[in-house]
Amino acid sequence: MRWGLFTILFFFMLTGCAGMQGNDRPDLVISGKVPPRQRVVKTAHHFLGTPYRFGGATPAEGFDCSGYVAYVFSRSVGLSLPRVTGAQIKKGRPVPGGQLLPADLVFFRISRWQPLHVGIYIGGNKFIHAPSRGGEVRVERLDHPFWKPRYRTARRLLPPFPEKGQARPATFSFVDGVFSGP
Repeated sequence: MRWGLFTILFFFMLTGCAGMQGNDRPDLVISGKVPPRQRVVKTAHHFLGTPYRFGGATPAEGFDCSGYVAYVFSRSVGLSLPRVTGAQIKKGRPVPGGQLLPADLVFFRISRWQPLHVGIYIGGNKFIHAPSRGGEVRVERLDHPFWKPRYRTARRLLPPFPEKGQARPATFSFVDGVFSGP
């Protein structure tokens, strides 16, 4: 009786998994010798084109913004993040204007109905994110006319952490509400 039940459950599990659609790319394998920030950025790029899905947190089901960020950090550096943007914005340390590094999280306020959106800064004044319904994971510029006025803050989850009064060269700056950079 147990083997019969096991066989039936195993069959349904296999057929259920076979019916799943989404990003069918194989898992990305990155050498442990690659620095953590680069692992995050490489992993984030691996899922370009994955469809957006509200509540989605895997390539197979699609991603929403916070699910994408949580998945990328978990897979690339083993860092477990909360599943929602409102909790992710409380993690790590704030990044002062002009000191963004690849793998920092960037947060936006889209509207009063969609208060927070998150992406991963990848350098060169660009970030990667899962944008919205009908979209897919993509790269966009921080100074794009849509994103620039909606930028709110950034958080650093990986070292080096900014120290008070420490000046670091930046690939872009955000001073007095204005982005500048390459």
